[in-house]
Amino acid sequence: MPSRFVWTLDLTCPDMGWKQLAKPMRNRRKDPQTIVVDGKLYVFGGLKGYEPIPEDRSSGRGWMEVYDPILETWKSLPNPPSNTSKLECIIYGHLELEGDKHAIVVVDISEGKNKPTFLKYNVMSSTWETWFQYPVVVNSTIQCGRAVVVDGTKAYWASIVFREARNFSTVTIFGFDLKSKSWAYKDLNAGAFLGYSESFFWTDPGFLHLSDHKFCILLHSVRSPDRVFFLYCIVVDLSAFIGHSCFPRKPLLHSVVSVQKYSLDKRIDLLDCMIINRGTQPPKKETTEEV
Repeated sequence: MPSRFVWTLDLTCPDMGWKQLAKPMRNRRKDPQTIVVDGKLYVFGGLKGYEPIPEDRSSGRGWMEVYDPILETWKSLPNPPSNTSKLECIIYGHLELEGDKHAIVVVDISEGKNKPTFLKYNVMSSTWETWFQYPVVVNSTIQCGRAVVVDGTKAYWASIVFREARNFSTVTIFGFDLKSKSWAYKDLNAGAFLGYSESFFWTDPGFLHLSDHKFCILLHSVRSPDRVFFLYCIVVDLSAFIGHSCFPRKPLLHSVVSVQKYSLDKRIDLLDCMIINRGTQPPKKETTEEV
């Protein structure tokens, strides 16, 4: 069900547990996308057919809103230059270019998968612009995800993709070069790391940017029949994605730097993950939408 409630965890004393924000979001949302820029939480989408509140609707706002943890206030932001009732973003991320240090990029396919539009939101001026349109059919395996932009030019994200022809799921790393405007994706046969009678839960993996072109993929597995659960931390080097074609020259399995495996007391549902010591989080508090 759509909700306005948001919960926080004080990272200076996590034993206190999660607490509900005193002020909820302005609009009800279900499974919205979230991103932190300059210490503020941006929440967008997730309206699921619901209209924004009348005040936002009349002013062309409501698709996105921002929470300031210092002022403890929510503010509705201008809608993007698309039909927000149909806007379907497949990729979103924070651009860290010098000129676009405070910008959010959203890829919209509401006009059809053969005309994905790159929209850019300037955080400082609160304005949208149509950045460019990429006139090519977007592969159906490309899944929605929060992208990590490296070197200001390459966006990466990870998804679990079901390969119907082969009747199995696999971890797929996607990439998009913002300069050459070329897609790339490469499968990671993570099953090679599984133990006897062990299988992955095929929910979207955690995807963390460590440094440069190194990333950590988080996967959750179970061993049958004793129902023992594990967490995998697979570090990969994606520098092979560089180049005009953007496609890796070697199988992704060759890009694995290390694999760590941890036993768990019980099954966990990995909804999101982040590195909290980068200095990009709000002071003392971290926010997340209700799940």
